[in-house]
Amino acid sequence: MNHIGEEIRLRARNLRLGPTELAGKINTSKQNVYCIYKRDSLDTKLLKRISMALEFDFFEMLSVDLVGREKVEAAQKELYHLRLEVEQLQSEIAYLKKINELQGRLIGE
Repeated sequence: MNHIGEEIRLRARNLRLGPTELAGKINTSKQNVYCIYKRDSLDTKLLKRISMALEFDFFEMLSVDLVGREKVEAAQKELYHLRLEVEQLQSEIAYLKKINELQGRLIGE
């Protein structure tokens, strides 16, 4: 495992979130975000804000030795796929609502 700052940098990059955007989400400066990327430990309050901003539980990542890296990675992959499925279903629901609305208009004419 990389140090925590590097893990945060990688997660932000994967989300296409630049230092300025992350700084805004955690109420700090862009320069401080660069400092965070270099750190190997963080205050828990700051780590909680970062976890919420990046929608990732860094506390769980840090406890990976207790559970086993493979189990955590499998759970993370499953969570990712479930999020994609939820997005797809939300899109389908919106589409079906439009169809329903259009059918209602046709019947009402």
